[in-house]
Amino acid sequence: PLREAARHSLERLGVEVRTDAQVVGVDAEGVLWRAASAEPSNAPRRIAAETILWAAGVAASPLARSIGVPLDRAGRIAAEPTLAVPGHPTIFVAGDICAFAENGKPLPGVAQVAMQQGAHAARNIVRAIRQQALESFHYRDYASWRRSDADRRWATSSA
Repeated sequence: PLREAARHSLERLGVEVRTDAQVVGVDAEGVLWRAASAEPSNAPRRIAAETILWAAGVAASPLARSIGVPLDRAGRIAAEPTLAVPGHPTIFVAGDICAFAENGKPLPGVAQVAMQQGAHAARNIVRAIRQQALESFHYRDYASWRRSDADRRWATSSA
């Protein structure tokens, strides 16, 4: 519902929304992109532009690939429930480099998740030093953006 509302609002403003696209280049003349799906004639296409606003996801640190631990498709380190790296109980990950799912769903790559993971990892490091049992991480979504259809404004609501 929120995704569709945002898309509809952007389209009403004249924005062409592309969700199945991969940017393959940016230069002084605009953006080169191609469909993310495997089409037979998947040649890059150009969007002419003088000003480009980049609103795409972030990549995990290249460090993750260099240390020989399990990674997800995005190059993030797979984390145990305690945020420890599998096979390395005293190494912890948090934030953009951490692949963590709760109830079968990956957590969003937002600051709120990273801050909670960082604080939790720090507590587990202290617990490990004291030779205490490590605790599992549980994300708390304190607020999410919601759209009010009544006045077409955005508001935040506490969860």
